Amino acid sequence: MSIKSKHNIITLIAGGTGGHIYPALAILHEIKKTNKVIFITDKRGYNYILNEKDLLNQKNFEVIIIDVISPFKKGLINKFKFLYFFISSFIKLTHFYFKYKPKTQIGFGGYTTILPCLIGKFFFKVEYFIHEQNAIMGRANKILEPFASKTFIPFDKIIPLKHFDKRIYSGTPIREEIKS
Repeated sequence: MSIKSKHNIITLIAGGTGGHIYPALAILHEIKKTNKVIFITDKRGYNYILNEKDLLNQKNFEVIIIDVISPFKKGLINKFKFLYFFISSFIKLTHFYFKYKPKTQIGFGGYTTILPCLIGKFFFKVEYFIHEQNAIMGRANKILEPFASKTFIPFDKIIPLKHFDKRIYSGTPIREEIKS
């Protein structure tokens, strides 16, 4: 298991809430010292990244925004939106994987993580890891965990109680400004 990519490109993927974005940003600040980082998120997540002014101007950092909607939203219009976003994001992500060829990706939860992790894993052989920030695993990470190389968890027991062989107790990543 290696977090450092052969091409020095690591993809971080996070849904659009602070609970997903902030742990990803904490990891980002460490790995960008030696790797190019490409951050995949949705429009809401990008708004958090806009607050990180020092990141946006760095050569070894890029952001890719994909459109995502929960597949569980009710209503026919939402089902069509989901299908449209799924297809357009699939095309955008396939182009991304052909262009950059990352070897490692880390998902931090949210529906935004599902498609990139699975496309990378099954079509481009990209190793992926997930990080769960909560005591009860979210839907996206439940879907992804069976296929992940490892799952980083903040507590020694996370529900559901399975896939113990993949789980590593790592705690929750904390940004440097919070530590100080």
